[in-house]
Amino acid sequence: LRFTLHTTMLENDYIRRLLSAIALNNDQAAYKELFLLLHGRLKQFAYSILKSSEEAEELVSDVFIRIWQKKDQLTSIESPLFYFYATTMRKVCFR
Repeated sequence: LRFTLHTTMLENDYIRRLLSAIALNNDQAAYKELFLLLHGRLKQFAYSILKSSEEAEELVSDVFIRIWQKKDQLTSIESPLFYFYATTMRKVCFR
């Protein structure tokens, strides 16, 4: 548990740096890195609920499109992993 908590904290810090680069510099490389880091996990999370790979893919793609559209607000996210999973869950519930 301790290792997992430490890893999650480091990952949140790294994601916050990516989000800042996206928000402040329109950094497409940081956006791509964020996508590569989280897309698979979020898709698996959505799939575990939806039981449809196509729906999960579309839903997670929508999450990342929304991230780019709202990039000016990204620096205010304190817990990025929670934010991404919660956003995915909201999209699942309100689809």
